[in-house]
Parts: sequence; structure tokens; C-alpha cells
Amino acid sequence: MSKVKVNPRQRFISLMYLVLLAMLALSIPDTVLNAFNNISDNLESGTSRTKKETNNYIAYFEQNRLKNDTAKHMPYYKKAIAAKSIISNLEKSIDSLKLEFINRAGGLDEETQLLKSPENTDITNRFFQKEKNATLLKEKIKAAHNQLMELFPLNERGNLSLKPEISDGLGNTKKLSWEEHNFGPETPATAAIAILSMFHSDAANTENDVIKKLLGRLDETELRFDNYVAVAAAPSSYVLAGEPYTASVYLSSYNSQQSASMRVNNQPLQVVEGIGNYKANTSTPGIYTWRGVITVKQTDGKYKTYTTPVQTYQVAKPAATVAATRMNVVYAGIENPIEIASAGIPDDQISVVVNGAGSLKKVGKGYEYTVGGDAIGKKVVFNVMAKINGKSISVGSQEFRIKRIKDPIAKVAGKSSGSMTAVALRNQSFIYANLDDFEFDIKFNIVRFNLIKISGNREIQTVRNNGADFNAEVKVVLDGASSGNRIIFDNIVAKGPDGKERLLNSILININ
Repeated sequence: MSKVKVNPRQRFISLMYLVLLAMLALSIPDTVLNAFNNISDNLESGTSRTKKETNNYIAYFEQNRLKNDTAKHMPYYKKAIAAKSIISNLEKSIDSLKLEFINRAGGLDEETQLLKSPENTDITNRFFQKEKNATLLKEKIKAAHNQLMELFPLNERGNLSLKPEISDGLGNTKKLSWEEHNFGPETPATAAIAILSMFHSDAANTENDVIKKLLGRLDETELRFDNYVAVAAAPSSYVLAGEPYTASVYLSSYNSQQSASMRVNNQPLQVVEGIGNYKANTSTPGIYTWRGVITVKQTDGKYKTYTTPVQTYQVAKPAATVAATRMNVVYAGIENPIEIASAGIPDDQISVVVNGAGSLKKVGKGYEYTVGGDAIGKKVVFNVMAKINGKSISVGSQEFRIKRIKDPIAKVAGKSSGSMTAVALRNQSFIYANLDDFEFDIKFNIVRFNLIKISGNREIQTVRNNGADFNAEVKVVLDGASSGNRIIFDNIVAKGPDGKERLLNSILININ
């Protein structure tokens, strides 16, 4: 007995048929039904991409072949358009049948746009088998196949692979008709929709294959380019001195059977697989130009020359800029913003090595440098490295002095000295310290201070206070202040971002 040849698509359908039979003996879970919906969605998405590729292929042919030699290419173009029309009619038949089946199966849920009764097998059997809609679809597919074959010579028709296939399939124990194989009696409605989507996808793939075969026949008999574009491509137009400048010169349409001759500034290039590689010496900084010339032999034996646009590149000495954003020094205890750049080198190819105390981190388009108070008075150097042509080279460095943030001014009610009424002073509840005319907004915390009250008869009261807020003893002293008294906030100690305590100025207030 001869064996029946089974292709991968038939195996897929047979496997899906077995799954459907197995589901019949069970309560079909929603996840399985949803799987068929996902298959349909994926098929439709793939069909859309295939159609777009086919349309782009035809558009390219119209602009680059048909437009240049209409008389010669029109017969192939007409056949391609005929194939597109044949497939379009078949696709309309499949879509129309799908729409009618959806309506017969109860329609789509308004919210989910899925079948209301996806598990329904009776409607599938009745619609496709009893009402012969499967047979009618098969005949339309067969008619489309015959029409497509007529576009090719007799000796080439046997090599065409046209889909959707209309051959019978295999069940578990017997041969099945095409109708039974695709729309068996136990096929849920949602699976039938997936099969119709598969037919539509097959039709789109057939259209793509047939049109490419028809429009590509000229390429099988000619070794001629219909359009040439001379292209020059260089990785960069800015090169550091000592590093080679490289560029590629090539034709966008390449014939592997015929080598083109390429020259730059009248110097021949070595051409490998249609690409000429140009390398220039960059030992001297400056701006340089070059132009590529490509000569190719036409099918008529004549030579034709194509010229690239003028290319310009600059050779520069390695240089990097490292600067603190707001000053020429860095301060201990704060996040110092640092700008680092090297002309012509992308930021992602730059790295920085810190020689000295502290650490540097990338923040947005710049950097932030932090260092502790122990490094005050020392120096730090930022070495900038750039990765060029796979090598890391030094492009510059900058040294900075690490300074201590200057002392803030201690104040009460906005004053560090002067006169104030007793009422105004009693309304205060704390002292503070801030930096005037400094590039950064720095916060200092008052650690402790002493309050001294000197009355008119030279009587002295002294109170110690921890923190900035006035304690009860300070408030008692201030409540007793009167005209002629002198109030002194003394031994004021504050702590800044560097963590170091520092003694600030005294505050002298005369009560009037």
C-alpha cells in the first residue's frame, strides 16, 4: 500500500482536530477558547504585514522599473495586478463568509468583540457541512488557483505552491474530505473563525509569492541595474589626531557578478563585495574634503561613472573640558555640579577617573562630585577618557582645590546686630545661620548657644541653650528684657553639610 504524503500544514490541522475532539469530552475551558481568539488575532496581524510588504514591492516596481521602461515591463506588471485582483476577490469571499457565520453564531459581544457563543459546535456543522458553505469556499479557492496558474507558462505551473490548500486530510483512522478536515462536526465556532483567518493569511502569502515571482522574472534574465545611487558613508566626520579616518564608498544596487572600480581623490580603492574602503592619514589637525568616483560596466559593454557628494571631515587634537558648574573650586560636604564634555565625542563614550578623595556620579547630562571635610585643603584631579575605535584614550584632565564652605552669619529676626524693641525680641523663638551671596543654598543647623542679658545697672544673666529653638530659661530672660538692656547671643556653634562644628559670630541686640 502506498503511503499518503502529509505536509506540515495538514499535520497542524489534524492536531487541532484531535484537540477539538478531546475538548468535546470535557467542558471546554475559557482559556482554550481564548487561545483560538489569540490565533485569529495573530494571523490577522501577520496578514496585515504581508499585505503591506506586497504593496511596497509593487510600488517599488512602479517607480523603478515601470516608470523607466514602460513598454518592456508592462506585461509583467499587468499579470501582477491580475494576481492581486484574483486574491482580492478570494479574500472578499472569505471575509464575507466569516461575517455571515459570525451573525449566524449569535454575533459578537459589544464589549469584548468576541463571539457570544464560542463553544457552539452545532452552528459550525450546520453552516459549513449541511448548508454546503465549506464546499462553496473550496470551489472558490480552486477557481482562484486555476486563474493564478494561467498567469504562468505551462512548464512552470507544477512548481507553484498555492494556498489555501484544497487537498483532503487524514483523521485518526480514515481519510477525511477537505470540508470534514477543516470544519468537522465537533468544531467550536471560535475555532472555525481561526481557520477562516488562516485561509485569509494563506491567500495573502500566496499573493506575495506569486507577485514576486512575476515581477522578479526580469532579474533572472538581466544583469543590469535600473537605478544607481553612489553612496559615501563614514562613521564620523570628526576625528582626533592620530586616529584613522575611515569611510565606505559603494553602490546601493550591487551586482556580485561584476566588480565596480572606485577611486577617492584619484586614488584607487580596494573593492571587496561591492564596497570600497577609504582610509586617510589624520596626523595633522584641519578640515579635509574628498569625493568618491565609481565606474561600472553596463550590459551593453559601455562604462558609466557615478560620483558621490563631496564629503567633509575635521581632524582635531584630543581635548576635553572639565569645569565645576558654578565656580573654579569644589567644596567639601556638598554635591558639586560638574560639567564634562569633549568636542565631537558622544557622552556615552566618555568616562572619568577621579584621582583624589571623594566620588563622582552621573546625574542627568552632568555629574555631581562629593567629598568629606577631611579632604579640605587637598586637591582632586578628574582624568577624562574617551573610547574611540575600540580604544580608551586620555582626552584631558582638570585639577580642583577642595575648600571649606565659608562660615554662615548667625541672626535673630534678620539681624546680627543693632537695636530692637523688647516686644519684638520677645516674639522671637529661635536663631538661625545662613550664607549670604553664596553659589549654593546651604543649610546650617544651630547646635548650641549662650544667651547673655546685661541690664542697665550692669547686672548679668547667662543661660545656655541647645539647638536653635529657645528653651524655657531663654524665654524667661527675654520676657524680662526692657529698654536699655543688652542681649548677646554668644558662643554660637553650628554644623554644616561637611559635619564639622564651627563657632559663629555673636549677635548683639540693644533693647530700645
